[in-house]
Amino acid sequence: MRTYSIAEASEQLPQLIAEAERGEEVAISDGARVVALLHPPNRETEAEFFARVRAETLAGPSLSENAVDLVRRMRDGDPS
Repeated sequence: MRTYSIAEASEQLPQLIAEAERGEEVAISDGARVVALLHPPNRETEAEFFARVRAETLAGPSLSENAVDLVRRMRDGDPS
């Protein structure tokens, strides 16, 4: 990630935006700390996002018991 001062960023804003569009993260600093970040745009559509989340969820581990049974077991002090 490249860091620019506020003065540099104000002079080179179109170039910094182009960097972010190319996938680079750009930091803008006041000298002592980063005060702003330019992130690459998220090109994922809403449908793609939900498809990805659905696939990740289905690929995850399945639980061996439902929440009601788990809470009852915990309440009753059953350690298994």
